[in-house]
Amino acid sequence: MNFSDFFLIKYASDILERTLEHLLLVVISIGIATIVSIPLGILITRQKSLRQPILGIANILQTIPSQLAGRISADEMRQLNYLVEGELRDIKEVVSEFRKAKKL
Repeated sequence: MNFSDFFLIKYASDILERTLEHLLLVVISIGIATIVSIPLGILITRQKSLRQPILGIANILQTIPSQLAGRISADEMRQLNYLVEGELRDIKEVVSEFRKAKKL
């Protein structure tokens, strides 16, 4: 086995690019969540009548990702990514086809 065949060496630039992309997405997500949640938290402490509706909506939003648990495999996700990024298909079309196939 040649040292240049080692996975981390062979794909170092791709791994670095994807890692930086991931970190950027995480920072953006945390930033948006902070910008939304802090003012809403302050609001619901001052306006008691808004507490239940806002917390209800937050609970619904938290459960949405868990709805997909067990319904999409890593291979299926890779295939969906390929259709959008590799074949440049419309994301709405790809998602719609996936949802129909999975009866979601």
